[in-house]
Amino acid sequence: MIARMWHGMVPRTRAKAYHQFLLQTGLHDYGQTKGNSGVFLLKRDENEVTHIYTLTFWDDYESIKLFAGDDYEKARITPRRITCSSLNLWFRILMF
Repeated sequence: MIARMWHGMVPRTRAKAYHQFLLQTGLHDYGQTKGNSGVFLLKRDENEVTHIYTLTFWDDYESIKLFAGDDYEKARITPRRITCSSLNLWFRILMF
């Protein structure tokens, strides 16, 4: 099993909207991807920023590629997800 953690930051005033965005897009998509064994969403407020972490579990790297594409070390951004730019989203993959 492989664990993957993703970290994003949004202004605290937009954290609820981004949480809803994740529920409708990424978190839903994780559950629909073969080889995904689970996902946790964690949030932490720090001053004016909310840190959002997703921790996912995968059967193997091929499963991650089904979700993220061949360049699986980069965050997956599709046209449907471009709207998150209005939330001033910063992101990075922390680990695999």
